[in-house]
Amino acid sequence: MALRLNASEEAYHPWNIELSIQSKEDASFMLDISLYYKNKEKNKAFYLKMLGTSIDHFLLLQIGYACRLYPPIEEIFNNKFTSSLVEITQEDAWTLNACG
Repeated sequence: MALRLNASEEAYHPWNIELSIQSKEDASFMLDISLYYKNKEKNKAFYLKMLGTSIDHFLLLQIGYACRLYPPIEEIFNNKFTSSLVEITQEDAWTLNACG
């Protein structure tokens, strides 16, 4: 998982954090997490090749670690990805618990 801090194009506006997954197969391949969840079923074979297996489990671990290191990251998930994460957390709640 990669975090990218993007500056606002307008002065004095908040910056934003972009969360992406980086391929193990090709380090130049980066995919925004929201696009991954949006196209997960449609591009399943491609994502398995580029990102490997257990992607959701891996993301939950990384998100848990990131939130532990910098707690404001948790707000991103409370606001932006809540509906996407609900179905994942039902299966892998223990993963988030293990990460803190």
